Amino acid sequence: MGKWSYIGPVEFDEKKGFEFPHPAEKMNLKETYVGKAGQKITWKQRDFVDGQINGLEDLFAPGFREMVGVYFHRTIEVDAYSEIPIGLGSDDTLTVWIDGQKIISAPGYRACTPDSNKAILKLEPGKHDLLIKVCQYSGGFAYCFNWTKPERPVAKGVAFEDVTAKVGLANTGTDVKYDSLVVQDVNGTAGLISSAAIGSSSQRRRLRKPSLTSSRKIPA
Repeated sequence: MGKWSYIGPVEFDEKKGFEFPHPAEKMNLKETYVGKAGQKITWKQRDFVDGQINGLEDLFAPGFREMVGVYFHRTIEVDAYSEIPIGLGSDDTLTVWIDGQKIISAPGYRACTPDSNKAILKLEPGKHDLLIKVCQYSGGFAYCFNWTKPERPVAKGVAFEDVTAKVGLANTGTDVKYDSLVVQDVNGTAGLISSAAIGSSSQRRRLRKPSLTSSRKIPA
């Protein structure tokens, strides 16, 4: 996860709605924009703490802490396909985009409660842009972002196919259930796991032929 940047305050007009767009949504982090009351605003870095409620009152001067919006941005980079669970809370409204696609929209006047809204980021290898918008009516002003690191990258496009018949080891009419040999990638390297024998002991003495599996690509 990259560093957090934020920009604001932007105008929040209740009649236009909390999702009324602002040019800052283009995520040009070097651009200067027009904020609330015509003031010039730019993206700034700040060490917001993941997994905790971050108060936002001190981001802006008095008089710019009600009926305002603020955007948060960070870059997420993964080297393999990943599914990352995230949870968010906000005081008040909340909108979330990943790579420009809206994934959360939560209106309303509310207190900031962690994990009020959840989603799973399904990311292909490379860099991705996470954008969050919080709009403030009055009173408390805060947001919370939490995420869970995947245990391992999620494999895509690979499955196993039974090729026993293709190599001449198929059952030819007997009710004997053969032992099997399974190849499974469990930790990023090829691991070999032999299965327990199936069938009665007399059947296993009569015939013990392995059932083979191989991997094949599945079209996306």
